[in-house]
Amino acid sequence: MKQEMMHLPIVNRTDGYLDLFYYSNIGMYRLTLCEPRYKSNAAWLSTLIVTEDHRHEGHGNELLAHAEREARRWNCSALSLSVEWKSWVRDWYERKGFVVVVEGIDSTNVTMTKILNYDQN
Repeated sequence: MKQEMMHLPIVNRTDGYLDLFYYSNIGMYRLTLCEPRYKSNAAWLSTLIVTEDHRHEGHGNELLAHAEREARRWNCSALSLSVEWKSWVRDWYERKGFVVVVEGIDSTNVTMTKILNYDQN
């Protein structure tokens, strides 16, 4: 069942990042834009949480799809995130099209990215 996502006010941080928060009764997520250290137009998915009452009902898919649409709307070409190396959620993100691009130095975390837009020429 599709839920309407509410948008909290945009937070302009002093370090050049832009934080966008979205929530509904099923969960919330946070997108961070303008990732200056990578000099790209990738969005960073820093949080995605499904409320405990709504887990295992497909709502994580719904939140992730909404985050991807919002990143595209902000003209981001990729969506990146960090997860624990040996976590079930890593496998979940891989099934959603994310690939590991950076392994953590201590091998406990990985950075994953999904390309959202690309030039077909």
